Order: sequence, then structure tokens, then C-alpha cells
Amino acid sequence: MRMLGVSSDYTSRLVQTLKSLDEKGFEIFTNSQVTSINQDSISRLLDFLLTLKNIKRISVGAAGFSLYRGELKFKEYKAKLSAVEALKERMKDLMAKYGDTISINFAGYSERSGFFEKAQEEKKKDFGDRARCSGNFYAFVILPDGKVTICEELYWHPRFIIGDLKKQSIIEVWNSPQALELYNLYREMLREESECKSCAEFNHCHKYKGVCWKEVLYAFGVENWDYPDPKCPLARNPLREFYF
Repeated sequence: MRMLGVSSDYTSRLVQTLKSLDEKGFEIFTNSQVTSINQDSISRLLDFLLTLKNIKRISVGAAGFSLYRGELKFKEYKAKLSAVEALKERMKDLMAKYGDTISINFAGYSERSGFFEKAQEEKKKDFGDRARCSGNFYAFVILPDGKVTICEELYWHPRFIIGDLKKQSIIEVWNSPQALELYNLYREMLREESECKSCAEFNHCHKYKGVCWKEVLYAFGVENWDYPDPKCPLARNPLREFYF
């Protein structure tokens, strides 16, 4: 109720909806976010979900930083790291017990140690082993007004708008000058203060696995889109506290 600003019967109606779907044989997939408000009740939520005979996937993640609410709001709603770590261990136990029949997943989260306390060689290895970003490689996101961006968390940041489906077809957006320019990023497009400007790995880094653009904006601000991924061993320390 506090998180969503809903009426007092919202939870009971939602629970009844899940029970009704379960009784009718619908496969159920859930995705929950942990905040400072609900961190102590997620364990009870898991107990309830496991009573559903048609539950197929349970995903839980720690609510992360928002580009549009800032550091102060994040500090208000982020869960305690101790609570997140305890929940992570609980999920591991559930995976071991139910993993053959239910997909149970605890999403990763950014920790301070990943940016400040790792040795350069460890940072280099971890960054090299990162997952490939799907944005502008094999996915895009349609915004409510028809404009298209490469990631659901970048919203209307002008650097990442690659088209407009009110005026273009999907294939036209996918092959638009904006999409191709972002994919074929050139050093000339970057400012001198960006570490990427003179990096020897620039082309390989951006075209092979890409960077996490949202974390670039989280760490350095929306105006510094051309800075390196904060997990890059050559990146400066984050300017904002977006981690746990």
C-alpha cells in the first residue's frame, strides 16, 4: 500500500487473483522488487508463492537507483544490504530445493566494492567477462509516445532516441542513422574529458560487448553519457552513490 499508494483491499484482491489463476491452471511468473519498506516481508511472500501449484518462475531483485529520483530518494527506498544478502541466501536454498520444477532467480545488484575496492587486474577481468548489453544490438524499447530508445531505463535521453514509430516502420528505426551512429560510435563524438576518448580498447569495447549505458548515467549523471562504464578499470570513481 505504501509503495504503490493503493487502497487497503489491494493486497487481498491481488492474492485472490493469483489463487484464482492457479486454480484454473494458468502458469504463474512473478517478479518482485525489494525496498526498505518491504524487505522484512519478502520471505513471507516467497512462502505464499510456493503454495501455488502452477508457479513456474519466481524472480526477486533489489530495487535500484533511479535516474529520475536521485541519490536522496534512493537512500530512502533502498533495502539494507544485510537484508538483501540474507534474502539472496534464502533464494539459494530455494533454488536447491525447488530448482527442478520452478525457476528461482535472484537478480544481481551493484555493490560499492565493485567500484572502489577491487584491484585493477580483478576489475579488468570482471569487465572483460561482462554480459553483452542488448540495447541496440538485438533489442530496443518503445516509449509511450512512440519514440524508440535502446534501454527501458534511459527513457527520453536524447542521445539514445533512435527513431519514432509514429513516423517510421520498425525496420526503418532499427536501421536509422541514429541507431547506426550509436552502434558505430566514433571517438570524435566524445568529449576530451572522457577516458574513452584516448582508450586503445575503444572500438573493441563498444562494438563487441558494449557498455551499460544506464550505469554510466547512474554513476556520472545524464550529461556525461560519453564517460566509460563505471566498471571499466580505466573509469574514474563514480560521482553518485547508486550502489549498495
